[in-house]
Amino acid sequence: MFDNPWTVGITASEFVENPLNPKVILSMFAHAGIFHILGNMLFLYKYGDNVEAAMGRLRYLLFYLACCYVAVAAQMLFASATGLPRQMLAPMVGASGAISGVLGAYIYLWPGSSTYRCFCIRYACYCRKMAARYDIAIWAGFQFLLPLLEPSVAVFAHTGGLIAGVALAPLFAKRENVERLREDIREGKFRGLQPEEDEVIIKGWDGVVKAVLAAVVFVVLIIAILGVKSHT
Repeated sequence: MFDNPWTVGITASEFVENPLNPKVILSMFAHAGIFHILGNMLFLYKYGDNVEAAMGRLRYLLFYLACCYVAVAAQMLFASATGLPRQMLAPMVGASGAISGVLGAYIYLWPGSSTYRCFCIRYACYCRKMAARYDIAIWAGFQFLLPLLEPSVAVFAHTGGLIAGVALAPLFAKRENVERLREDIREGKFRGLQPEEDEVIIKGWDGVVKAVLAAVVFVVLIIAILGVKSHT
Protein backbone atom coordinates (compact mmCIF):
# COMPACT_ATOMS: atom_id res chain seq x y z
CA MET A 1 0.00 0.00 0.00
CA PHE A 2 1.39 3.39 -0.99
CA ASP A 3 -0.23 6.79 -1.43
CA ASN A 4 -3.92 5.89 -1.59
CA PRO A 5 -5.06 3.20 0.88
CA TRP A 6 -8.69 3.48 -0.34
CA THR A 7 -7.77 1.76 -3.64
CA VAL A 8 -7.21 -1.56 -1.86
CA GLY A 9 -8.50 -1.07 1.70
CA ILE A 10 -12.12 -1.88 2.50
CA THR A 11 -14.23 0.60 4.47
CA ALA A 12 -17.32 -0.11 6.56
CA SER A 13 -19.42 2.00 4.19
CA GLU A 14 -18.31 -0.09 1.21
CA PHE A 15 -18.91 -3.34 3.07
CA VAL A 16 -22.42 -2.35 4.16
CA GLU A 17 -23.24 -1.31 0.60
CA ASN A 18 -21.85 -4.55 -0.88
CA PRO A 19 -20.74 -7.38 1.47
CA LEU A 20 -19.31 -9.22 -1.57
CA ASN A 21 -17.02 -6.36 -2.54
CA PRO A 22 -13.76 -7.86 -3.97
CA LYS A 23 -11.79 -5.53 -1.72
CA VAL A 24 -12.81 -7.69 1.25
CA ILE A 25 -10.23 -10.22 0.06
CA LEU A 26 -7.92 -7.77 -1.73
CA SER A 27 -7.43 -5.76 1.47
CA MET A 28 -6.00 -8.82 3.19
CA PHE A 29 -3.00 -8.82 0.85
CA ALA A 30 -2.17 -5.14 1.32
CA HIS A 31 -0.20 -3.79 4.29
CA ALA A 32 0.59 -0.40 5.74
CA GLY A 33 4.35 -0.90 5.79
CA ILE A 34 7.22 -3.35 6.05
CA PHE A 35 6.85 -3.89 9.80
CA HIS A 36 3.13 -4.55 9.37
CA ILE A 37 3.72 -7.39 6.92
CA LEU A 38 6.74 -8.76 8.79
CA GLY A 39 4.76 -8.98 12.02
CA ASN A 40 1.95 -10.84 10.27
CA MET A 41 4.33 -13.20 8.51
CA LEU A 42 6.06 -13.98 11.80
CA PHE A 43 2.79 -15.24 13.30
CA LEU A 44 1.95 -17.12 10.09
CA TYR A 45 5.36 -18.81 10.17
CA LYS A 46 4.99 -19.59 13.85
CA TYR A 47 1.59 -21.27 13.64
CA GLY A 48 0.60 -21.76 10.00
CA ASP A 49 2.49 -24.88 8.94
CA ASN A 50 0.89 -27.31 11.41
CA VAL A 51 -2.58 -25.98 10.63
CA GLU A 52 -1.93 -26.40 6.90
CA ALA A 53 -0.62 -29.92 7.50
CA ALA A 54 -3.79 -30.79 9.43
CA MET A 55 -6.09 -29.50 6.68
CA GLY A 56 -4.24 -30.02 3.41
CA ARG A 57 -3.33 -27.19 1.04
CA LEU A 58 -6.67 -26.54 -0.65
CA ARG A 59 -8.71 -26.74 2.55
CA TYR A 60 -6.19 -24.50 4.28
CA LEU A 61 -6.51 -21.88 1.52
CA LEU A 62 -10.32 -21.94 1.74
CA PHE A 63 -10.14 -21.81 5.54
CA TYR A 64 -7.76 -18.84 5.39
CA LEU A 65 -10.02 -16.88 3.04
CA ALA A 66 -13.11 -17.71 5.11
CA CYS A 67 -11.43 -16.41 8.26
CA CYS A 68 -10.48 -13.28 6.35
CA TYR A 69 -14.10 -12.62 5.43
CA VAL A 70 -15.38 -13.16 8.97
CA ALA A 71 -12.62 -10.93 10.33
CA VAL A 72 -13.52 -8.10 7.96
CA ALA A 73 -17.22 -8.51 8.75
CA ALA A 74 -16.53 -8.31 12.49
CA GLN A 75 -14.59 -5.05 12.10
CA MET A 76 -17.19 -3.59 9.76
CA LEU A 77 -20.02 -4.42 12.20
CA PHE A 78 -18.05 -2.71 14.96
CA ALA A 79 -17.67 0.39 12.79
CA SER A 80 -21.38 0.29 11.99
CA ALA A 81 -22.24 -0.04 15.67
CA THR A 82 -20.27 3.11 16.49
CA GLY A 83 -21.56 5.03 13.48
CA LEU A 84 -18.56 7.37 13.70
CA PRO A 85 -17.34 8.78 10.36
CA ARG A 86 -13.72 7.97 11.20
CA GLN A 87 -14.72 4.33 11.72
CA MET A 88 -17.05 4.11 8.72
CA LEU A 89 -14.63 5.71 6.26
CA ALA A 90 -11.26 4.38 7.44
CA PRO A 91 -9.79 1.77 5.05
CA MET A 92 -8.73 -1.54 6.58
CA VAL A 93 -5.77 -3.50 5.25
CA GLY A 94 -3.65 -6.39 6.43
CA ALA A 95 -3.66 -10.16 6.88
CA SER A 96 -4.06 -9.98 10.65
CA GLY A 97 -7.70 -11.12 10.66
CA ALA A 98 -7.02 -14.21 8.55
CA ILE A 99 -3.90 -15.07 10.54
CA SER A 100 -5.93 -14.69 13.73
CA GLY A 101 -8.08 -17.47 12.29
CA VAL A 102 -4.96 -19.60 11.94
CA LEU A 103 -4.24 -18.98 15.64
CA GLY A 104 -7.79 -20.04 16.46
CA ALA A 105 -7.37 -23.28 14.54
CA TYR A 106 -4.01 -23.92 16.20
CA ILE A 107 -5.37 -23.50 19.73
CA TYR A 108 -8.13 -25.94 18.82
CA LEU A 109 -5.88 -28.54 17.18
CA TRP A 110 -2.63 -28.31 19.17
CA PRO A 111 -3.35 -26.61 22.55
CA GLY A 112 -0.56 -28.43 24.38
CA SER A 113 2.30 -27.85 21.95
CA SER A 114 5.17 -25.65 23.07
CA THR A 115 6.18 -22.26 21.75
CA TYR A 116 8.05 -19.24 23.01
CA ARG A 117 6.49 -16.01 24.24
CA CYS A 118 8.79 -12.99 24.39
CA PHE A 119 8.18 -9.94 26.57
CA CYS A 120 10.11 -6.78 25.74
CA ILE A 121 10.76 -3.93 28.16
CA ARG A 122 12.65 -1.01 26.69
CA TYR A 123 15.72 -2.56 25.02
CA ALA A 124 15.62 -5.98 26.70
CA CYS A 125 13.50 -8.98 25.70
CA TYR A 126 12.78 -12.01 27.86
CA CYS A 127 11.56 -15.24 26.28
CA ARG A 128 10.06 -18.26 27.99
CA LYS A 129 8.68 -21.55 26.80
CA MET A 130 4.95 -22.04 27.25
CA ALA A 131 2.04 -24.05 25.87
CA ALA A 132 0.41 -22.66 22.73
CA ARG A 133 -2.95 -22.34 24.50
CA TYR A 134 -1.41 -19.85 26.97
CA ASP A 135 0.55 -17.98 24.30
CA ILE A 136 -2.56 -17.45 22.15
CA ALA A 137 -4.72 -16.66 25.20
CA ILE A 138 -2.25 -13.90 26.16
CA TRP A 139 -2.50 -12.56 22.62
CA ALA A 140 -6.32 -12.68 22.75
CA GLY A 141 -6.43 -10.94 26.13
CA PHE A 142 -4.09 -8.24 24.86
CA GLN A 143 -6.68 -7.31 22.23
CA PHE A 144 -8.74 -5.65 24.98
CA LEU A 145 -5.82 -3.32 25.75
CA LEU A 146 -4.69 -2.68 22.18
CA PRO A 147 -7.28 0.05 21.39
CA LEU A 148 -5.85 2.11 24.25
CA LEU A 149 -2.34 1.81 22.82
CA GLU A 150 -3.05 2.04 19.10
CA PRO A 151 -6.62 3.11 18.16
CA SER A 152 -6.04 2.58 14.43
CA VAL A 153 -5.58 -1.19 14.78
CA ALA A 154 -8.58 -3.25 13.62
CA VAL A 155 -8.96 -5.15 16.89
CA PHE A 156 -12.34 -6.66 16.06
CA ALA A 157 -10.91 -8.14 12.87
CA HIS A 158 -8.42 -9.96 15.08
CA THR A 159 -11.04 -11.23 17.52
CA GLY A 160 -13.52 -12.10 14.78
CA GLY A 161 -10.86 -14.05 12.92
CA LEU A 162 -9.86 -15.91 16.09
CA ILE A 163 -13.45 -17.00 16.72
CA ALA A 164 -13.84 -18.07 13.09
CA GLY A 165 -10.65 -20.13 13.34
CA VAL A 166 -11.83 -22.01 16.42
CA ALA A 167 -15.28 -22.59 14.91
CA LEU A 168 -14.09 -23.68 11.45
CA ALA A 169 -11.11 -25.83 12.46
CA PRO A 170 -13.23 -28.95 13.17
CA LEU A 171 -14.82 -28.62 9.72
CA PHE A 172 -11.62 -28.13 7.72
CA ALA A 173 -9.11 -30.31 9.58
CA LYS A 174 -8.76 -33.90 8.41
CA ARG A 175 -8.87 -36.35 11.33
CA GLU A 176 -6.42 -38.70 9.61
CA ASN A 177 -3.93 -35.86 9.10
CA VAL A 178 -4.11 -34.83 12.75
CA GLU A 179 -3.57 -38.38 13.96
CA ARG A 180 -0.66 -38.84 11.54
CA LEU A 181 0.99 -35.65 12.76
CA ARG A 182 0.59 -36.73 16.38
CA GLU A 183 2.18 -40.07 15.50
CA ASP A 184 5.06 -38.29 13.73
CA ILE A 185 5.71 -36.26 16.88
CA ARG A 186 5.75 -39.41 19.00
CA GLU A 187 8.36 -40.84 16.62
CA GLY A 188 10.50 -37.70 16.79
CA LYS A 189 9.62 -36.40 13.31
CA PHE A 190 9.01 -32.71 13.86
CA ARG A 191 10.45 -29.26 13.26
CA GLY A 192 10.98 -26.90 16.16
CA LEU A 193 11.14 -27.30 19.93
CA GLN A 194 11.64 -30.62 21.65
CA PRO A 195 8.12 -31.51 22.85
CA GLU A 196 7.36 -32.59 26.38
CA GLU A 197 6.07 -36.10 26.82
CA ASP A 198 2.45 -35.07 27.37
CA GLU A 199 2.18 -32.38 24.70
CA VAL A 200 0.79 -34.59 21.96
CA ILE A 201 -2.07 -35.88 24.11
CA ILE A 202 -3.33 -32.56 25.52
CA LYS A 203 -6.52 -31.80 23.62
CA GLY A 204 -8.39 -29.37 25.83
CA TRP A 205 -8.23 -25.92 27.43
CA ASP A 206 -8.06 -25.01 31.08
CA GLY A 207 -10.26 -22.49 32.88
CA VAL A 208 -8.10 -19.43 32.13
CA VAL A 209 -8.02 -20.07 28.39
CA LYS A 210 -11.76 -20.79 28.32
CA ALA A 211 -12.49 -17.56 30.21
CA VAL A 212 -10.41 -15.44 27.80
CA LEU A 213 -11.96 -17.01 24.70
CA ALA A 214 -15.45 -16.70 26.19
CA ALA A 215 -14.84 -12.99 26.82
CA VAL A 216 -13.68 -12.51 23.22
CA VAL A 217 -16.77 -14.31 21.87
CA PHE A 218 -19.09 -12.29 24.12
CA VAL A 219 -17.63 -8.92 23.10
CA VAL A 220 -17.71 -9.75 19.38
CA LEU A 221 -21.31 -11.00 19.58
CA ILE A 222 -22.46 -7.82 21.34
CA ILE A 223 -20.72 -5.68 18.73
CA ALA A 224 -22.27 -7.77 15.94
CA ILE A 225 -25.76 -7.35 17.39
CA LEU A 226 -25.31 -3.61 17.75
CA GLY A 227 -23.87 -3.35 14.24
CA VAL A 228 -26.80 -5.26 12.72
CA LYS A 229 -29.37 -3.25 14.69
CA SER A 230 -27.84 -0.01 13.43
CA HIS A 231 -28.97 -0.96 9.91
CA THR A 232 -32.46 -2.30 10.74
